[in-house]
Amino acid sequence: MRSFSTTAKVSGVAAATAALLGAGLFGATAVSAEDQPIEPAEAPQIMDTPWPEYAVGDSHPNIYAVTNYLTAETNDEGDAYWTADPTEELTQEVSDALLEYQADRGLGEHGEIKEELWGHFSDGQFVTGSFAWGPANGEFYTVGDSGDGVESVQYLLIHHGYLAEGGDDGEYGGDTEAAVEDFQANEVCPEVDVSEQECVDGLTGEVTYRALVTIE
Repeated sequence: MRSFSTTAKVSGVAAATAALLGAGLFGATAVSAEDQPIEPAEAPQIMDTPWPEYAVGDSHPNIYAVTNYLTAETNDEGDAYWTADPTEELTQEVSDALLEYQADRGLGEHGEIKEELWGHFSDGQFVTGSFAWGPANGEFYTVGDSGDGVESVQYLLIHHGYLAEGGDDGEYGGDTEAAVEDFQANEVCPEVDVSEQECVDGLTGEVTYRALVTIE
């Protein structure tokens, strides 16, 4: 495991990013062909970390992220699986919504949040690109993305102390990018087999997402 002195590095990256945005050197929705997040094969320690599990009575920001996804996912009648505000509490009502979603998606009918559900949401955002609310490019979140997937990423960044309260506006802007860079420098880079320069990219892909969900 490696550790890095991150404060000056991240500040420099954030400042450079802000300068580029301010100068209009790349558009808010433009993604360079060279822009690629950390590959799962380069982060075995993170990718081997078990997904957390939650049952009725549990409370955690990860549950908020999941219920937020369920507000965007609809059944055959076009109704959202979760129609209330996203919540950190796994109540019986949330469990019932999970049970319906799991039954419809073939994910094991138990009304709990377990590995297969996390894998489903991760793959749908970063592997198959099957969620309309996921990354616009179907692989990773970057500046210019918006929607429920971005909001969940922001909510988890707030939970970990990298984004200010109220920053979960669903818009992947400069503040979110800088928060992801901070998170990567402190929580991801020491666990991956790439240089710090390659690791701190401000992109939320499969590896950074799994770290957000699993690191405490």
